[in-house]
Amino acid sequence: MMAIPLFRDLGLKVFATALAVLLWLTVAGDPIVERGLHIPLEFENMSNSMVILGGAPETVEVRVRGSSAVLRRLQAGDVAAVIDLGSERPGHRLFDMTADQVRVPLGIEVTQVIPSTVPLTIEVEGSPVTVPVVPLVHTKVRIAQREEVKGYFLHPSAQVRLRKAYFPEIGQ
Repeated sequence: MMAIPLFRDLGLKVFATALAVLLWLTVAGDPIVERGLHIPLEFENMSNSMVILGGAPETVEVRVRGSSAVLRRLQAGDVAAVIDLGSERPGHRLFDMTADQVRVPLGIEVTQVIPSTVPLTIEVEGSPVTVPVVPLVHTKVRIAQREEVKGYFLHPSAQVRLRKAYFPEIGQ
């Protein structure tokens, strides 16, 4: 008696078909999506004697791509942008922000980092720094022709500009 070729190795054929369907559901069942995130900017290997002056951004924006299931499970601390300051010297520096500088979980790809450069001013802690000082005066003050304040002289032409800028009712 000869077996019908369709039913020959039936168990193997059923297993192959089930495996094909399972692979198809795994690959085609979860679409790839892209999402924007605001993530913290972290600094690594910074010397204890170094400080960052000015307004270093606390966050950067990144665009990430991955399966919708993986991006749905993404937690706030899973993604971070990192700048390595281990070999940096004091001064004003521009750091390029690339996808390689963003830590992401497996299965997620970084497509864009905004801003693409981060300006930082790094100084040695305790070193003298020049800071602009703008005096705030809350009362009407009469400025003399030439007035000395702690070793600084105010020229009369500067007095007129100050009067008009800060005290419009006096500068008339």
